[in-house]
Amino acid sequence: MAFEVRSYPEWSWSISRDKIFRECKRQYYYHYYGSHNGWLDDSAEEAKQMYRLRHLTNLYMIFGESVHFIAESSINQWRLLKEFPKREELIAACKKNLNDAFKDSHLRSKWVDRPKKSLMLYDGLLPEKRTNDIRERLDPCIDNLLKSRAIRDITFTQDSSIMEVEQLNTFYILDDKLYVKHDLLYQDPIGRYVITDWKTGKEDENNQAQTLFYALYFKNQFPNVSLQQLRNK
Repeated sequence: MAFEVRSYPEWSWSISRDKIFRECKRQYYYHYYGSHNGWLDDSAEEAKQMYRLRHLTNLYMIFGESVHFIAESSINQWRLLKEFPKREELIAACKKNLNDAFKDSHLRSKWVDRPKKSLMLYDGLLPEKRTNDIRERLDPCIDNLLKSRAIRDITFTQDSSIMEVEQLNTFYILDDKLYVKHDLLYQDPIGRYVITDWKTGKEDENNQAQTLFYALYFKNQFPNVSLQQLRNK
């Protein structure tokens, strides 16, 4: 399908979109509407600036995205080669991602031209408290990934079936388009369907709503499968 320039973004719903709307209506407008078409060369400068600001990030976000990417690439490596990366390799990969993000943050012109294709920290700095916090989280997150039931099910048995890994999907409730992306969806050795969502931060009250949303999507896609066969990890 050819790219279509729209005056307004297509209406849709997702957990992240709903979270921003509930927290701050002004942020919601800037993020989804004010920045719309800001990637186009002939768009208004205000839209371009909002689009750039929309893609600012911080160490915690980069760290979380890095762990998710490491989990995704490791699972895909297992699917192809039946080999899972070693702990030291995963930690080194995560550190490299963080270092690359810091380097990118000093390439302002690259971010101004193509904000979605580069990383830019809010202040371009690495506060000591924040970097120490990330260092303390790194080892436990990688260890918990390797010890997780999902990874053990996939790598220690021959009867697990990987269904989706970081796959963006859509479905409809009435006329509303809903977006959902599982970190991992698989069928375990005894035939249960398991939805896995990796977390690198603190407990969040939205986690339960996210789990229920995943279950809603699952029931929509697999109407003949009982929810009793569904598990969340």
